[in-house]
Amino acid sequence: MGRIGITFNYWGNDWMEDIEEYERRMARAAAIGFDLMSFSQDVLFLYTPEQKKRFLGTAAEHGIRINYMAGLGPKQDVNSDSEEDRRRGVAHLRALAEKASEMQQIAGGGGATSAARSPASCARGSTAATNSAAGPTPRPPCARR
Repeated sequence: MGRIGITFNYWGNDWMEDIEEYERRMARAAAIGFDLMSFSQDVLFLYTPEQKKRFLGTAAEHGIRINYMAGLGPKQDVNSDSEEDRRRGVAHLRALAEKASEMQQIAGGGGATSAARSPASCARGSTAATNSAAGPTPRPPCARR
């Protein structure tokens, strides 16, 4: 069965909160039946390693899976006519992927892996594996239409 999730700022309007507030929100979400919470990418970039470990420990304690929301500003637009803006966007997305991989390793996983297939790779019949810190991971099958 699929997970039922909620965004971290449902009970507030700030994009970044202290860790104690996030812990209260995870407990509250779990208490009413949610098992997934989406958090700002700021958690990945601003928390110390100790705070990240505590954050993930609280999530595990409450049975909450975590995912991260990210946004790119106008100067990071990967579709921009400006090559400089595109480069900044790609650099930010790479940094975000690295930070997400670090979080997965802190949580006891092997690293970030991809579970999505592009329509182009499906059309080509690609069966290549993705690589992660845990080694190659077979790609999921293409969706049937």
